[in-house]
Formats: sequence, C-alpha cells, structure tokens
Amino acid sequence: MCMPWWKPSACVCRRKNWREKVHLALEAVAAGGVGVVGEIIMISPIPTSIYLFEKQLVWLEEKPDYFVKIMRQPFGEPFVESLPTEIIRVRDIPNYIQVHGNENLWRSWKIFTDQSRKEELGPVPIIFDIDDETDKQQNPNLDKAFGLTKALIDSLSRILQINNENIRVIFSGHKGFHIEVKPRAPVELLALRGRLIQDCSQKEELFPVSGNQFLDTTTLDPFHNEIRLTGSINSWRSSSGEIVQRKVFQFNLDEIFRINVDEIVAKATIIR
Repeated sequence: MCMPWWKPSACVCRRKNWREKVHLALEAVAAGGVGVVGEIIMISPIPTSIYLFEKQLVWLEEKPDYFVKIMRQPFGEPFVESLPTEIIRVRDIPNYIQVHGNENLWRSWKIFTDQSRKEELGPVPIIFDIDDETDKQQNPNLDKAFGLTKALIDSLSRILQINNENIRVIFSGHKGFHIEVKPRAPVELLALRGRLIQDCSQKEELFPVSGNQFLDTTTLDPFHNEIRLTGSINSWRSSSGEIVQRKVFQFNLDEIFRINVDEIVAKATIIR
C-alpha cells in the first residue's frame, strides 16, 4: 500500500516493471518535464514533489461523500490560522455557503474519506493560484493577473494535451484567479509548474521577472493548504475602511477570451 502523498518517504505501488517506470518518471521530472507514467508512481516529501495520482484526477463534486475542512472568517477581518473550522461532506458545500453567506470561506485542498480526517485522498483537483501583488490589500492589477491566467490556459492545453472540458477558471474575487485542471493521466505538480513557468518565460508579452513572477507583479503558485471556496463571497476592507464584497465564481471557459476585467469585476461585485 502506498503511503499518503505528504509523508516524507518514498514508496512505489506494486505494478509490473515499476522500477523502469519510476526511473522514467524521475528522468522526466529532472528534465523539467511532467512525471506521467501509468497509475500511481512515487511519493516524495513536499515541497520536493507533489504527485497527483489517478484517483485524484477528478473535480471536487465528483467525490460527494468525501469530506473537506472549512475555515470561516467574519467579513472585513484579517486572515489568521486560528479561524473556526468545521468538517463537512462535499455534497453539503452549497448549503453551507448559503447558511454562512456573511463570512469568508475557505476549504482544505486535501479531501478526506472520513470525518475524523484519519484517511485522506489528497489534494483535489490540481489548482494554480494567480495573484497580482500590486498594492494587494487594496488595488491589485487584475489586468495583469488575467493576462497571465489566459497565457497559462494556453500552455496547459498544449503541455497536457487537454481541452476546455478539463480546465476551469475561477475569479477569486480580489487579487486574481484560480485555474483548476483535470488531466488525463497522473502528474507531478511541481514539475508541471516548472514547465508552465518555462513556457511563459518565453513569451515576451508576459515580461518575465524571475522565478514564478511575470508582468512585474503577478505570481503563479501551485500549492496552498486552504483554497477560497468557489461560490462564496470574498470580503475585505478598503482603504477607507468600507467592507467590499465580491463573488468567487467560475467562468465559462468559452467566454474567457471574450470578457474583460471590468466585466468580470462588475459580474462579481455585490452592492448592499
């Protein structure tokens, strides 16, 4: 049996020719490629590796009987690690959002097989977080974040050879966007991130700065313990002290190359 994905040890599932498969996977990762071989391959400690196995290649709603940890925060208050938490079934998320509509909500990236969280499936699905850090507390540059998001969608489609049905884009409500990906075969997430950064670094219009930073102030990150809950409300205090609220909503991918940032913000803004 393979160890959970976060354990600081390596293990390989029992499969025919597994030594050769592991060797090929490691060669691919070392070369900046994506470690995709058969089913479950290998587990290494984060941040060295984050493997997404075949059983994790699903959308969250495809695991309705699994559990997630939910974190809640009153509108206008800063994020702290000691926020109230609850463990709920995935199928109960829409109702939970309605009940707690006056709070910021996050969910754990990892999902669990039981309410005690003793057994977990791991992170579901692949998520990339694109944020602009220009005056991030008040006025991030969403045009930059949106530009990088569209470039990443193009790169993901080519690298993973997937179509629109396997990619989702969510406006996080404030600093940027989330890209959710459902690949056809297992991947090593940090290797995929490396390929994306390499691909985007070759696009002059993205003005690569260094590492995961583009367009001067916009970043690409692949890993967060908590993810803002799609369908909830993102709320923060403006420079004047007023509470601003915007919806966290998913795009129709067909419209992402037709819509602009002003239209996105207008669609997300909640007027009380």
